[in-house]
Amino acid sequence: MKKKKKSKYTVIIILLLIVLLPVGLRLYLKNKYHWGEWQYDSWDEFRNEAYFGIDYYMPEDSKDQKFYYSRDMLTSSSIYAFTLEKESYDDYIALYIAKRSEDWYLKRVEDVRDPYDNSYILPVYAPFEKVIDDDIRDYQVLDYYPIGAGHSTQCLLANPVTGRIVAYYWCCIH
Repeated sequence: MKKKKKSKYTVIIILLLIVLLPVGLRLYLKNKYHWGEWQYDSWDEFRNEAYFGIDYYMPEDSKDQKFYYSRDMLTSSSIYAFTLEKESYDDYIALYIAKRSEDWYLKRVEDVRDPYDNSYILPVYAPFEKVIDDDIRDYQVLDYYPIGAGHSTQCLLANPVTGRIVAYYWCCIH
């Protein structure tokens, strides 16, 4: 009888190690060495390797383009940013006036909060520092599709002072 109990515990411990060891190793590598993160130099390379649910238009005259992609065991996120001169920026913003959401169009990210607990609705803690040098909370919302059922979210944000545009897409990998 004691032998059966001991063997059950041994099997459970072995199964836990089989599951937890790879998960723990993956988390360690992700945090220590940024494993599962990539930065790209070109739009074409980024488009070929990063996962997109939607992509926003990036004008040909955009400057300072930066691209970032991250994937872990359950999620994937793509972020890219570019800067436009004043006239191009105004034209770009005008594209989204017709599609705007009354709830958050041109509101500062800082001001888009959940009315129940005052938490950010937009993904302010995503690794935006990979593509911008300023604070994402100072950007304005051009386009936003919330997470909904928990599978994906996307947003387009703009900084009217610098002309910087940021596109973000996050999804849960099934």
